[in-house]
Amino acid sequence: MAGSAAKVTSIDAIRSFRVALIAFQEELSRAVVSLDLECRRPLDWMEHDRARYWPREVRRASDVMNEARLNLERCLLTIDPNDHRSCYDERKQSEAAKRRLTFAETKVQAVQQWRQRLKKEVEEFQVQTAKAKEYLEVDLPRAVAQLSRMLDALDRYVRAMRPASDPVDSHSGGGGSSDSEGANSKTEADHENL
Repeated sequence: MAGSAAKVTSIDAIRSFRVALIAFQEELSRAVVSLDLECRRPLDWMEHDRARYWPREVRRASDVMNEARLNLERCLLTIDPNDHRSCYDERKQSEAAKRRLTFAETKVQAVQQWRQRLKKEVEEFQVQTAKAKEYLEVDLPRAVAQLSRMLDALDRYVRAMRPASDPVDSHSGGGGSSDSEGANSKTEADHENL
């Protein structure tokens, strides 16, 4: 942009934008940290809670099934072959225990599959948040610093322009000044510019 003139109409607007950019940077930083923690929560739950819970349930269901099978075998040994009841309750308990064991085993497999899938999703998400972190740690501070330099340069420019215009403005606003006073103030302004 060297050589082109900037048309700045409000330095305060640039200051306000800089303040808003800093606030955005802080808010984005909190959001990225929060998202990073939240994205790990399901994976932690899957790896630490469910990965322990369902194998424990498989062992329990296996124990219950073994006990139900033994109860059924005992019942079958003790009943009369002509008895039509034929250990109905024990058979139902054994079938229910088998269903529970099968259910728990499916959950163990599902947990393993979901762990792998969640790991992949979390890694992909972390790649995306890494881009946001880079923007947050590199690009935004660079933009804020650039705005600060612009504001400093504009403030210096305004201060440099004020002394040259202030004496003329203070004398010309009186209305009763003579030509010699106007010439005097013009000469003083010229000396200040040197």
